[in-house]
Amino acid sequence: MATTKLSHHDYTVAWVCALSLEMTAAKLILKETHEPLPQPPTDQNAYTLGILEGHNVVIACLPSGVYGTTSATAVIAQMHSTFPSLKFALMVGIAGGVPSPSTDVRLGDVVVSTPSSTSGGVVQYDFGKTLPDRRFQRTSWLNNPPQLLLNAVSQVRSNSMITETDIDGTISRLLNTNEILRQQFSRPHRDRLFNSEYIHASNHPDCSKCERTQLVKRASRNSSEPQIHYGLIASANQVMRDAKARDALAQELNILCFEMEAAGLMDQLPCLVIRALVAATYSRLLLAVVPPQDNTLSQRNYALAQQNEVLRNRQVAALKTLYVSPYQDQKDRNPDRIPGTCEWFISHPIFQDWELSQTSEILWVSANPGCGKSVLTKYLTDSVLTHGVSRAVGYFFFKDDFEGQKSIITALCCILHQLFDQKRSLLTETILDRLEMNERVTSSFSELWNILIKAASKENTGEIVFLLDALDECEQQGCSQFMEGLRWLYTDKRQHNFNLKFLITSRPYSRIRQGFQPLKIPG
Repeated sequence: MATTKLSHHDYTVAWVCALSLEMTAAKLILKETHEPLPQPPTDQNAYTLGILEGHNVVIACLPSGVYGTTSATAVIAQMHSTFPSLKFALMVGIAGGVPSPSTDVRLGDVVVSTPSSTSGGVVQYDFGKTLPDRRFQRTSWLNNPPQLLLNAVSQVRSNSMITETDIDGTISRLLNTNEILRQQFSRPHRDRLFNSEYIHASNHPDCSKCERTQLVKRASRNSSEPQIHYGLIASANQVMRDAKARDALAQELNILCFEMEAAGLMDQLPCLVIRALVAATYSRLLLAVVPPQDNTLSQRNYALAQQNEVLRNRQVAALKTLYVSPYQDQKDRNPDRIPGTCEWFISHPIFQDWELSQTSEILWVSANPGCGKSVLTKYLTDSVLTHGVSRAVGYFFFKDDFEGQKSIITALCCILHQLFDQKRSLLTETILDRLEMNERVTSSFSELWNILIKAASKENTGEIVFLLDALDECEQQGCSQFMEGLRWLYTDKRQHNFNLKFLITSRPYSRIRQGFQPLKIPG
């Protein structure tokens, strides 16, 4: 009876079966069964939870009648989503063995996937391409089992050399209490192997009526203990029923058994494949030598990842809120400079002093209509004042005959969008709360200005450069608010320690010049 209820994060071992019979075997060897946990609507698996040799285990079976690598992939993907702290998976169940002169695989033996020089332990033999000469070339290389489990396999192999594994005895003790289970799981008394050339009658459920003359004579074993074989397992979306094809593939690839699910797991979660009706018992031996996993750090990391995901989603939503105008298209409507022009400006001492300053500065560039102010601003934006690790750059081009280009509020939204897009870390919880709690924030100059100052004031923000072209074409009330903000910002730079620079172009109008007073602005 299930008495313990843990959390989804407490489970570290995934156990996948293809058949209900295999799942029964897995349930039988659990030391304790745990209470079920809620699942998201996207997870259609049915789980058994429990503990085995100190490991919290999640057991799932493929849907009844739905087998193959695709089904296995779906099961493990849903399981890993619901139980995010899983470290590795065990694919446990029966398979079709391949007897050969070199490897005496018999009914009831265990096959464990281990890497070779040509494969990671599982070969997906139906995945590849047909060459012009009609040869089939396999192109799939599946992941190796994890180092943790390969080390455990080495330990089990070493232990079995010192003392017998007693798989047979363990099974007998488990089955002695249940007659029905004994009939289902007891090892067959007869293990008949027929010549691979022999074609079996398809209308018989077993080989009781097959030709005895076709039986292969094998030496009897001295012990009833199942033998454990280590090597390659073949996996594909098909049942291998052709003995000749089986032997040919086995000889070519050095295969020990064939099955239908493992190839769907190996690249989804670090996995070891254990095949036999008694595979569950071997899995118990294996887990006994795998150190239990400390999940505290995983839970902490998962919680942190969840918080970061929530923060990223909020940041993306904030950027969408601030994207009120296609500022890049508006910039690109202006022509590029003619080669050789504008270079006098970037070599001018006034510009160089402004660019190299480590404190907040403002530079006003004024000229009559048609002198190339917008061309210069575009050139500076695209080629000179580019953003990088230590510098964020934003721009806006005013245009009084376009509704979306004459508002100071639109300009602030656009330069904030560029700032936060380049430096997401500036979109702090405080700023996000401000953007989320006030739906009119993108229509308030004071709100947007305060957000700008708050972001610039954050420690280690680096240099922030904003270029505003044609300020004289900004609507007058907004222009006045903006210039008042600049006067406050630059009148006494000692009241802040950030590096926020503005380069502003306009026509030489007296209202613009007067608006900057009493600031001393180079230009």
